[in-house]
Amino acid sequence: MITPPTTTTQRALNYLGAYHQALRGELAAGEYLWPNSMPPKLRADHSDIIIAHTDQDNYEYRQKVARIRKIERTAETGVHVNVGLTTQSINQLSGKRNQAAVDQAYLQAAVGFMQYRWLLTYLFGATPLAFGNYFAKDTPAPTHPVRSLRNSHFGFGNGFLTSYQSVSDYVGGILEAVKTDALIADREYYGSVRLKQTGGVEKLRTAGVAYIELRMFDLDPFEP
Repeated sequence: MITPPTTTTQRALNYLGAYHQALRGELAAGEYLWPNSMPPKLRADHSDIIIAHTDQDNYEYRQKVARIRKIERTAETGVHVNVGLTTQSINQLSGKRNQAAVDQAYLQAAVGFMQYRWLLTYLFGATPLAFGNYFAKDTPAPTHPVRSLRNSHFGFGNGFLTSYQSVSDYVGGILEAVKTDALIADREYYGSVRLKQTGGVEKLRTAGVAYIELRMFDLDPFEP
């Protein structure tokens, strides 16, 4: 569920609430919305994880991810919060449309969010446990409490982190990782904060950063 851009968080939440109700109304008999970021109890062979066949490119990409990575990790989900500067704040920041200054502001924000990710995870992490058959024999479950399994090395991810020194370094690191097969595709960069621009990662070099995407928030099972 993707909400349109809004100038207030409340309007975004209103959209999300309306989408939630519409989706509930379209569920077939016996279908339910799962409220947790970690998947429900799985079969031991994970054969109950079905990859949605939306369009062919997405389907083939997700098949490849499931084949190369651990398929149970692809069943996790969370809230992605996209945050962008308003035209007024950009003008106050640079006096005019100076993309270099805007990019620097976004880079500083990205680093700041990553630096304090521990606090955001502490406040909003909601995956302290995994349900049956999430952990396979080759990946034993942790023996100590974990605030957010999804945001830890036990959860979804590939361990790759690009540089945030500059937009060019950010893009270059991701493309190099794809070239060396550290990433399946540039879209597989699962950093806690992603720099975004319509048209993909490479477009960042020419058009600059349009907004940032925060990916460290788990679902709250008690909040529609």
